[in-house]
Amino acid sequence: MTIPPPQPVPHFIYIYDPLCGWCYGFSPVIMQLEETFRDRASFEVIAGGMVRGDRVGPLLDIAPYLREAYLTVEKTTGIRFGQPYLDELFGEADMIMDSEPGCLVQTAVNLLQPDLAIPFAREIQKSIYARGIPPSDLISWIDLAVTLGIDRQTISDLLSDDQTYQEMINGFSRSEGKGVRGFPTLLMEVEDQRYIITRGYAPWSAVDKRIDEILFTLPRD
Repeated sequence: MTIPPPQPVPHFIYIYDPLCGWCYGFSPVIMQLEETFRDRASFEVIAGGMVRGDRVGPLLDIAPYLREAYLTVEKTTGIRFGQPYLDELFGEADMIMDSEPGCLVQTAVNLLQPDLAIPFAREIQKSIYARGIPPSDLISWIDLAVTLGIDRQTISDLLSDDQTYQEMINGFSRSEGKGVRGFPTLLMEVEDQRYIITRGYAPWSAVDKRIDEILFTLPRD
């Protein structure tokens, strides 16, 4: 009997930002991806650092744009923004938009427990966009990691380590080095080849079809 060659093992790279509304809309898709390929692929999450440096500022500064943009995200993806966030968006609150706290904790989760990287990415965005948690509040994101089963002292120690911060900065550089021009971006690496699954939001049906097309055309020994 001829033994068929082993199937290639895909490696998925999900590049997102905690403050990306389209990533929030994409979160059910990335969770479906993990569920579908959990036993036959590996996964990596890179926090891209969309809002940092001189981009950090009050939500009110970009509220006029977001008041229209969130409706487009809802209509396209089917996800819903929670009333606590909308109260901030349409009110006079002083929510500060800063990606780094969330990106830093995402980096720590990646290092501590890679299998929780995608669930943490989903939960941090639900906290912001459904429950209105301030994105610049590092303590909130530590609390969120703890609810997923990560030891508080362990992650707190890691967050105070300069190497974790440098790893986050390296993630920003890796995002840029992979040609990411927006979030979300989903890549797949198979047998030393890299494929773009989607740049920007795509429904699960399109993501699944794209992956199948690539895997079907890979050469077999």
